[in-house]
Amino acid sequence: MTTSSTSTRWSLQDILPDGMAQIQDVLDRVETCVQTIESYRAELSDDLSLAKFLDLLHKVESLHELATQV
Repeated sequence: MTTSSTSTRWSLQDILPDGMAQIQDVLDRVETCVQTIESYRAELSDDLSLAKFLDLLHKVESLHELATQV
């Protein structure tokens, strides 16, 4: 049995319609998110309030979502 496949060309435009500007925008947002997370470092202790911990956790989740776009 013989099968044939036809491959189609793809372009980076298929993934990133706005090109490098789109990547740079995501990278800038990643950097901002990382800086925000780093700002919690001084507050990390056993006394961290639940509200602050949840806020930090949401920031980490946001960072993960952004990172999957790059």
